[in-house]
Amino acid sequence: MRILTGHYGRHRGGSERALERLVAAWRDLGHDVRCPVEQSASPLKLATQLRQDAKDFVPDILFAGGQTYALPVALARRRGAIGKLPFAMKLSNAPLHPGHPLATRASQLWLKAQGAWTDCFVAPDGASAALLADIGIVPGKIATVANPAADAAHLKRLHNAGGGFADTPNASLRLLTVGRLAPQKNVSLLIEAFCRIARFDDRLTIVGDGPLRERLEAQAARHQGDVRFFGHHPDPAPAFAQANAFALASNYEGLPAVLVEALAAGLPIATTNSAPGIADLIAGFGTLTPVQDATALARALEWLRYAKPDRTAMLERAMQFTAQRAAPLYIDLFKRLTP
Repeated sequence: MRILTGHYGRHRGGSERALERLVAAWRDLGHDVRCPVEQSASPLKLATQLRQDAKDFVPDILFAGGQTYALPVALARRRGAIGKLPFAMKLSNAPLHPGHPLATRASQLWLKAQGAWTDCFVAPDGASAALLADIGIVPGKIATVANPAADAAHLKRLHNAGGGFADTPNASLRLLTVGRLAPQKNVSLLIEAFCRIARFDDRLTIVGDGPLRERLEAQAARHQGDVRFFGHHPDPAPAFAQANAFALASNYEGLPAVLVEALAAGLPIATTNSAPGIADLIAGFGTLTPVQDATALARALEWLRYAKPDRTAMLERAMQFTAQRAAPLYIDLFKRLTP
């Protein structure tokens, strides 16, 4: 099968990394994939590139790795052969903005409008698929494929590296979070919650960088608590190996790859309920709190001291979210969409 997709090179995030994993897995299966990278993050330039590639490459299907790419695809499909291609789009973030009802409504209306030129919306879990139906997407246009959050080899490496608690209740926290330091991730909430419960021997490690780093460092300096910023790292595996618990405080997500990595590493999880599928993802291995609730998150962090998750079962859960598992399921879906 010949698949045309593409993404921005600037501000590359989880959606782009997931797409790159899928592209590699599709190629491993013997499929021909064209994936231009538009470095300037210009929707118009990416649309132009996609339209040109549709002429040269003659693909069977057009695929977008997230809602960010709905606009360039819509622009590309206004004219030419690309407008006749079947188009599938992966849901990268749930259209929910807690505390901002107007933004939530706008996201949902925009997603519903995309049904005019989208043949299939691919949700990462059943809860997200149900949400798509609730906002008015025709059920026949909704499919479910688990998020390709990581490569199988990477998850096994995280598992084998160790991490997690020794068999000691009320242990010191070696808490880890990984993500871009941007408003969506709400690391400020995590710092506040951690500092409320931190003992002298606890530590919060923050792996990631972004526009809020200086502000977050200043916030941490004002509180008592050992909070360490390690910046962006291309391989966070050593940080997972040195941690014994994981936390995520996002306002909204799709299905976060970092939670899948935390499962593979055997780290008990405290996370906000920032996406429809998170409850099922961490069931039995973590605790869920409302978004933007520092008190509830602090209680969840305290619970982590006593967690004794089953590392083997956690790895089995994580392995459901690999690119190697998702890639053939996407191909089956594409075959159903093509004439």
